[in-house]
This record gives sequence, C-alpha cells and structure tokens, in this order.
Amino acid sequence: MQRLISKTPQGRFAHTLASACCTLLVCWSSNVMAVAPSIAISQIPLTVSIPAHPQILLALANSESMDGDLSGAIRTGSGSIPHPLLFPTSSPVNFTIPAGFTPPLDPGAAGLAPYTVNSGGVLFDNSPSRLNVAKAGLSAVLNAYIDSADFGLIDYKVGGLTEYTTWVYQMSNPGGFTFTNTIPISGEYVLNPCFGVNIALAFQTAQNCKALNIFYASQNITTKQYMLVSSSSDDPSVNDVLYAGGLDAVCMVYTGPSPPSPFGPPFSLAAYKAGGVTESYSNQVNSCARTTGPTNAGFVPFSTQVMYEMRGFGYYTTSETANDGNPVVPMTSSGAIPNAASVAAAIAQFTPFLAPETNSTGTREIKASATQSPMAGLMARAATIFAGNPPTTNGCVSHRYVVLVTDGLPTMDLNHNNWPPLGSTAAAGYGVTAAFNPDGSLAIGPGTNDQALIDVITNLRALNSGANPIQTYIIGVGAGVDPSKNPSAAATLTAMSIAGGTGTYFPATSPQAVTDALQTIIT
Repeated sequence: MQRLISKTPQGRFAHTLASACCTLLVCWSSNVMAVAPSIAISQIPLTVSIPAHPQILLALANSESMDGDLSGAIRTGSGSIPHPLLFPTSSPVNFTIPAGFTPPLDPGAAGLAPYTVNSGGVLFDNSPSRLNVAKAGLSAVLNAYIDSADFGLIDYKVGGLTEYTTWVYQMSNPGGFTFTNTIPISGEYVLNPCFGVNIALAFQTAQNCKALNIFYASQNITTKQYMLVSSSSDDPSVNDVLYAGGLDAVCMVYTGPSPPSPFGPPFSLAAYKAGGVTESYSNQVNSCARTTGPTNAGFVPFSTQVMYEMRGFGYYTTSETANDGNPVVPMTSSGAIPNAASVAAAIAQFTPFLAPETNSTGTREIKASATQSPMAGLMARAATIFAGNPPTTNGCVSHRYVVLVTDGLPTMDLNHNNWPPLGSTAAAGYGVTAAFNPDGSLAIGPGTNDQALIDVITNLRALNSGANPIQTYIIGVGAGVDPSKNPSAAATLTAMSIAGGTGTYFPATSPQAVTDALQTIIT
C-alpha cells in the first residue's frame, strides 16, 4: 500500500518576541520545532497573531503523455473497448500492481488489478498512470500538511475538450511488417493482434484480421505470435497513442510516407512551430489513419507501414493557452487554528480534481488533455496567483513555493509556437538546441534557440526574484525525464530548477518515488 506521509508532532511553530511592542508572534520557522528560550513573564498583556502559513502552489503539467505509465505506454481505458479479441494484445484488461501504488478504485487481487473500472456507466482509470501516481502523491501531501500550510492547484489552460477512442500504433522495419513465432535475438517486437483470431467470425476484429491476412498472404499472420517492428508508440521515446474516431479496430497504412521524412524539405523548424508537419500514406487495409501529425514529443510515424490497434480512451483539445494557466483551486487554508472540520473542508476543495480520470467530459477531475506543454504560461499564472496573495500576515512573512509535477519538457512558447523537446529525434532533426553553463544553468544566447525553454527559464527567474522570492521545486515523473535514459531532459529540468532557486530536480521513476519526492520538498 502507498505509505502515508508522516507528520511531525504538534508544535511546528517557533515563538519569537517582538522587541518593540512585546507582541508574541507565531511565525512559520521550519518543519523542526525550535526550542523557545526562557523569558520573564511580562506584566504587559500579550497578543497572539494569526500564524503565517507558507503558501504552496501545486502545478500539475497535464499534457496527454501524463496518461502514460512510468515506462511510457498510454493505457488509459484499456480493457474497456467493445473488441475482446484485442484484450490479449493491444487492450489488456489487467495490470500487475507496481510497488508503492494503490489502485484508486479497484484494489484487485493476487497482484493484479483492472486498468479500467465501470461505475454507473462511466469508465474510470484505475491504472498506475503518471497522472494517477501524481494525484495520489498530491493527495497524500494535502492530507499530511494542509493544517500547517496553504495550498493551491493549477494546471494547463485548454479549450475544446473532447473524448476520443485511442489506438496504439506500431511502425514497421524498412520493407514492411514481418511476423514470426520465434522471438528475435535483436530488434524490437510486439504481440501480433491477429494471432489466433478466427477470421471466419463476423466480429469486426475478425474481419479486420481477415483483410490483413489476405494482404500478408505469404505469411499466414493468424498463426504467428509476434510482429517485428522498428518502434512502437508504447516506447518511452514515443509515449503516444492515436486519438481518433471511426477507424476499424485493427488497420494498417502503406505506400508512403509522403514526404519520406518529416525532417528537411518541404518541412522546416518554422513549419513545425506553426503545427504544419504531417505525414501521409496513399493506401490502407481497413479504415485507417492515413495522415497524422507530431505529438508533444515531436514524433510522427514515417515507417514503410504503420499498424493501428484499438486500445482505450483519451482526451484531445483544439487549443492550449500559451501564456496562461488554469487556476483549479485557489490558495486554500484550513484556518489559523485548524480543527478536524476545517481540515476536512480544505481538503474537500481539492478532492474532485484529484480523482481518477474518466471518459466523461462532465466530470471535474484534471484530465491529461493538453496536446502541448505550455509551461511558461503555467509559471506566468503562478506569478499572478501569488501577486493576489500578500506574503505578509500580521507581520509574519509567508514562505512561498511552486511545486511543478511534470513528465516532460516545455513544448510551447509564450507566442503559441510548438517546439520539440530537447533530446528527442525531432529536436535533432529540426536543429533545436540549448547550451548550459558549467553550473548547469541555461546559457541564454548563442547555442540556445529553444524559445519554449527560454520562456520558462525567464518566468522561473522572475518568480525567484524581488524582496519575497518564490522558489520552484520540480518533480520529473517517468522514463521521459529519467536522467539514466534521457540526459538532455535531465539537464533541462536541472536548469529549470536552478532558475527556480532550488538547484536540482527530483526524478521519480516509481510511485513511491513520487510520494517520497513530494514529502522531501514539503518538509
């Protein structure tokens, strides 16, 4: 089970004596209780001021990739599609419960739990997605510390929220897909969605596999367990699914791609920034997606053949606001002298938004819906929120912080231009670069052209300046920002942390690591 964050004993506040007016101030010191000095009892009546709680703004970067698990596969809604023939392959029903994660709705049994829970006709994500892991950690922090700190919550500001069916996609090696019953010594492979399917059945999946079996007549694919691929959208470097509607359960596109590569003519960095990059195929087997564009990871498939297999559900938006964020919960206090009722009331403000994602646009939980990552806008909104919350209460200065939880890098600048994340194949293909100083900070100037990153760094430095600086702590969730797998992402988040005044980010590649990082930061 997920470990609850421990709380310190009662008495978090240090007592200091105001020298001029003999007013006893109760001010935030730290999570370690200071020992009060012995003082003579004054004959002048003393007054006790309202404690100055620290103000902590929780910023959740809710891009679509947050639906992915910590390894990269986006499986939200898996096992809920109306095509049970795909449950063994593209849309599994159950997952193995990872250490430190408690499934939010159905705890499962014997180490397994369902990806999706149907409650009253609404589908709920029960999986160890990055979003669920982050929400569990934030909920634990709120339950442990809202009696002694004020919290707020923001995410990306998006428009046109629409729920879609999702398809995992596989990319072929040059020349097309090959199928086998022997696990290859080298190279990548996935389970063949048509293995063992009775193509004489009338089900859509069976008929889709029948058409594919005719196309691959020489390979008799219904008898082959594995399909050799060059890469999969489940790979950590891709972390994607297709959001669509009206496609067949299993389909494939071929004769292409056009152009042969998304990198180089007719496309350029300017075309990418404007969202103008697409890859197309002339032919398809079954109704399929013949034209697609890059994800926020900068990836668009351009292999000889691409196969799509239905998986679950997800969200896609028509727009993100580049220079603003969405204030989900305002800065909330449990009161100067908290009690059980005031603590419960404060936590209740956050509860609906930290619930598991559903397939309904009518529910209030934060959804992984942003197609890009406008982090600079998120930090701009943080500055606005703190400007509306004075740092001083009865002479006590509140310490103020932002805690950013993200699974990726900034991919949208303040002018609404898209940028592939540093370290990605797309960033290399379009010539996106960043230079870092010896201390790890970003060198803004020659060598750095990633405007999305420059804008975030600028806003983080602005927050961490002035008479009452606001520090930003960053938690990087998942394989995409794991320093052992993506050094460029690690360098980028480190530079952001330096700009935010905290020096280093917290990589979290397990559910327990997310909660531990949050505990370390808050204490």
